[in-house]
This record gives sequence, structure tokens and C-alpha cells, in this order.
Amino acid sequence: MTAAALLDSFARRGVILRKAGDLLAYDAPRGEMKPADMTLLRARKAEVLAHLAGRPTWPELAAQRWGPSAGDPEPGIVIEGPGPTEGPLTGPGHPC
Repeated sequence: MTAAALLDSFARRGVILRKAGDLLAYDAPRGEMKPADMTLLRARKAEVLAHLAGRPTWPELAAQRWGPSAGDPEPGIVIEGPGPTEGPLTGPGHPC
């Protein structure tokens, strides 16, 4: 579960998580935060704080597609042009 999905799951229960400096703070209806919730948040504190600060976290980046996967019928990225043995990288925009 990504940090965004985790925040959404808490929000559906009325729990709002926010960044307070280096601390993770929450507002919740009385009795809504269970010991298991606190354990989960302690374990994922850095990830949740990073998400709340607007920086992508590794699990969020890993969930995105970075090129084709093994089962894709078509590649997600196609690079056309000479391969490394077909010619040097020279010309406009290439300082080599």
C-alpha cells in the first residue's frame, strides 16, 4: 500500500494525518485510532512524512511504470536512433 493509499484509508475513517515538523500528527474521532494503527504509523512514519511533504517515496516511484514490463505486448518506451556501435553521439546538443 502506498503512502497515498494509507492516508486515504485513514481519511475514510475520519482520521487526518499531517506533518508537524519532524513529527506525524493526527486528528481523529475519539477511539478511532487503535494500537495497531499506531504501530503501523510508527513503522511507516518516514514514508508518510515524505508523502505529506510532497516528495515521492520509493514505493510510490516503484509503483509507476518505468518502461515496459515482461507481460506488455508493446514497449512503453521506444528509443530510435543509432545504437552504441552504429556511430558516435555527435551533432547539435551533443558536446562529445
